[in-house]
Amino acid sequence: MYSTLDTELRASGVFVVRFSRPEKRNSMNLAFFREIDAVFREIASMAAVRAVVLYGEGKAFSAGLDVLEVASALGGGDDDSDAGVDAARRGMRTRSRIIVPWQEAFDRVANCAVPVIAAVSGACIGGGVDLVLACDVRLASADAFFSVAEVGLGIVADLGTLARFSKVVGNDSTVRELAFTGRRFDATEAQRLGLVSFVAEGKEALLAHAFELAETIAALSPVAVAGTKEVLNFCRDHSVADGLRYVAAWNMSAVQTEDIAKAVRAQRSRAPVLFSNL
Repeated sequence: MYSTLDTELRASGVFVVRFSRPEKRNSMNLAFFREIDAVFREIASMAAVRAVVLYGEGKAFSAGLDVLEVASALGGGDDDSDAGVDAARRGMRTRSRIIVPWQEAFDRVANCAVPVIAAVSGACIGGGVDLVLACDVRLASADAFFSVAEVGLGIVADLGTLARFSKVVGNDSTVRELAFTGRRFDATEAQRLGLVSFVAEGKEALLAHAFELAETIAALSPVAVAGTKEVLNFCRDHSVADGLRYVAAWNMSAVQTEDIAKAVRAQRSRAPVLFSNL
């Protein structure tokens, strides 16, 4: 169905998205942006999905933008369809045809109703960093490395890194250093910064941990999990007072869920509980 991604919905409710261009180090071509958008639209329509795991096939998570393939779209190729068009209009076309749709694709990951877990092994460069910053939880293998590489290509990172990185790690000075230089940093430094929350010895252990975490989340009340993500996202961008008012309004209806009674009974009986889909 997709040329750059493989997908699978497991019985546990965990949806798997695997980047499937290992021969290109899972670099992001034009099809990738269309397909990641389409996949998360699909996820939004599937009540059975409780959590999502993203990872790359092969040795890299993603080498970032496939510069050779998208050069013409970015204005670096031989396409003369905009020949004779003034700079302002070319710029507006670039914004509406390329930048904004690609931003919206990654926003769709960030706004997914269920938690999205990124399992990073090998290279996570440029657009790869943009993408993992749109995820809720980031895990890495010991061989993972990261780079906000756009500056080295003469580009301002525009798919989310500059907007999200400081909010994720809370260290503006380090974020600026990494964005200004494109310096590569490894999994140990990423964990120290707070970019990732867990580092596994290898890819096999990484994926085992990622799926164990996803399945733990998937077994919990989907009403509570989705509500927790919604409130966390709101609180990130608002004051404490606004956040408290928002969660109070949210829970006016959310506490009426049947899941609370199910969870209490399960704790008393120490029996597993099966929550209904959203």
